[in-house]
Amino acid sequence: MDKPRVLIVDDESSTLRSLRRGLRRHFKDWEFRYEQSAEQALLVLDAFEPWVVISDKRMPKVDGIQFLSQVKQRTPLAVRILLSGETDADTALPALGVAHLMLPKPFEMDDLVDALHAAECLRSLPITPDLKEEIGCISSLPVLPAVYRELTEYINQTDEPSNDRIAAIVEQDTAILSKVLQLANSAFFGFSTTTNSAQDAVFRLGQDMLTNLVLFSGLFKQDSSDNTSKHTVVCHQAETVAEIIRALAARMDCNRQNQNQHHVIGLLHNVGGLISGEPGPSRRNAIISAYLLKLWGFEKEIVSAVLNQLEPKTSDDPLTLRLHAAIIIEASRTQGLDPLDNASGLAIELLGQEYQQAIEGYLSQ
Repeated sequence: MDKPRVLIVDDESSTLRSLRRGLRRHFKDWEFRYEQSAEQALLVLDAFEPWVVISDKRMPKVDGIQFLSQVKQRTPLAVRILLSGETDADTALPALGVAHLMLPKPFEMDDLVDALHAAECLRSLPITPDLKEEIGCISSLPVLPAVYRELTEYINQTDEPSNDRIAAIVEQDTAILSKVLQLANSAFFGFSTTTNSAQDAVFRLGQDMLTNLVLFSGLFKQDSSDNTSKHTVVCHQAETVAEIIRALAARMDCNRQNQNQHHVIGLLHNVGGLISGEPGPSRRNAIISAYLLKLWGFEKEIVSAVLNQLEPKTSDDPLTLRLHAAIIIEASRTQGLDPLDNASGLAIELLGQEYQQAIEGYLSQ
């Protein structure tokens, strides 16, 4: 089996020694290479073929963002992680297009260990190398022109923009929501708890950072007219699934925090459709969506539910089962089918009485 390989670059020898000691305890069978300059790391990059590249931001001559930008072009399969002692928007926003994950410096070893385990998990997902390379080269995400205009006009033309209104606009576009939540849950800014609420995410980031993220980071591009209809289908279907899964969670007495998590997973469950060009839910889109969310650091429970949304198999995970039910309900209604009919594709044998009652109650409302 291909041995996991990690390339680490930092001009501070003390940091490299600390990393060498800490990572050796957790990854005895992995191969690590440590370099003190970006120039030297680039010389060994192609031959080493790392799974993960970790770089300090502040280095002489070639800094971490410049270095990772070159890694992105030459080794797009590698997961790219940036370490920085400058945990502010001026550092974060330029890095978003090149780093999959940002960690503060000094770092918590547990955060780095988790990131490496996530990279190992990504390698196991059944995605072709060509598609992984395509995802690895992504610099910007397509967004709906109408949503982009609404958000930018509201931010620019309103004297005191409302966080709730901004969050409502953000939720209309899967791409914008995914990156807002990614930043709002990043350890880079010192957030120790997870939020699955667009309102909380907007509050955490603040309107100045959100404005810079949307308007000036270069992370978003307005979708072309050829793709707008497909993009609209992806976002509209996601909003409908989000409404259904939240309603099912409420009927099963989930608290508000859990309902928010269900709503968000409904909105993000088909983010891969923005990349594949296939608007409808499919096994391929589910895999791509799970890959993207794992790459961006979303919770394991969310990634697992997205991956298994169409094929829950023997899963007893409530999030997976409710997402599966919501997708089938939405698709069945679109096709004029009864979601509880055998032809709908609902894994009825996995759903206990509580789930079936929740679905029947939702359908009868």
